Amino acid sequence: ETQRMAARLSAQQMGADERVQAAENKRRQLELKCQKLNTELSQIKVTTRVQATEKAEMERKCRLAEQKAKQQDEADASRVREIRMMRTQYNTVKQQLEAVQAEVEAKAALEASLKLAQTTQEKL
Repeated sequence: ETQRMAARLSAQQMGADERVQAAENKRRQLELKCQKLNTELSQIKVTTRVQATEKAEMERKCRLAEQKAKQQDEADASRVREIRMMRTQYNTVKQQLEAVQAEVEAKAALEASLKLAQTTQEKL
């Protein structure tokens, strides 16, 4: 009877030892899984920081490009105004030149007419 009881206790002890060993194995597996997840989390954090830095750099470059484009637009608009002003000045000078040429032609015609009148008068 004592031997049976000892055998039963021994069997229970072995069962308890196996359960303790199984729990210990499970704990180690969970620790490894936790370490793996922490490593992944760290990598994700690094990747996120890198992406945030890249995003900030792209936004900065975009703002600079927009600013440069705006400045170029303003310079182009200024140049267009300058060209329009020069065209207006050119047209004004051209009209003045045409008026002077018409005046010169009229004066030449008047002089020719006067000369003809003098010649005719002298002949008479």
